[in-house]
Formats: sequence, structure tokens, C-alpha cells
Amino acid sequence: MALVSDDRSIFRELTAWENPRLGAGDPAEAVRLFPALKPLLRRKAGLLSGSEQQMLGLGRALARKPKVLLADELSLGLAPIIVKSLLVAVRAAANQGTAVILVEQQVRLVLDICDRAYVLQRGRVQLSSTAVELRRSRSEIEKTYLASTV
Repeated sequence: MALVSDDRSIFRELTAWENPRLGAGDPAEAVRLFPALKPLLRRKAGLLSGSEQQMLGLGRALARKPKVLLADELSLGLAPIIVKSLLVAVRAAANQGTAVILVEQQVRLVLDICDRAYVLQRGRVQLSSTAVELRRSRSEIEKTYLASTV
């Protein structure tokens, strides 16, 4: 099992090369998933930008080839293009057999990559269905999701 939390899930004092190795993963796999990490491998992870840290954290988790990936708020504070690359990597891992549980507020983005989704309101499931069905019933998602923010 691997976890990527909203606080980036990296070891700040270790280099970008050492981070995946600590998790018994292959740094080359993290770089394959996120080529932007290659020129950063000798830097301390704590000196990387937020986007680079999130790529490193997810790359570190996926380099272990986990059976289950738990990811919390991957998009938090990141540029849309970075979020898209993270979600592509998550979907690729799911396609290769990793079970993924992704907690995310960016509902529209996640519905493009998930198989099934649950909308929670105050800790209770308000809506549950396949992503295809939820995309079709977008107004229902918005009603449920927006109701929880009022």
C-alpha cells in the first residue's frame, strides 16, 4: 500500500533520487512517470517547488508498484497542467492493476479518470455511481457538491 497525502509525502532532507529508493522503489521509474524530475535528482526534496514535490511524492509511491494507492488532494495548490499529468499517472497505475482511492475536490477532473465516484457531504455518502453515470447527471453532482459548501 502506498499513500500520497496532501502534504506531498516526501522526505525533505533527502534528495529527489533518495526519496524513491527509501520507499524500496526505483528512482528511474519515478523519472519515467515524471520526466521533469530528471534534472532535479540531486536536489534536496524540500527545495523543490510544490508541483515538483507532488510529482516526486506520487512517483515515489508508484515506483513501489503498490497494490493499493491512497491519494489525498493531489491537485491542492497546483497548476492544471501538473494536475493533469498526476491524474494520467494515477489512471495508468489503475490500468496496470493498482487499486486507487483518490480523495479530491476537483470533481470534474477526477470524473475523467475514475471508474466509480462517491460524493460526500459532512462525512456521509450523498451520491454514488460510476463515473460515466455521474458525468451524465452533472447537475446532480453540482447540486450535491455545492449544497455541502453552503
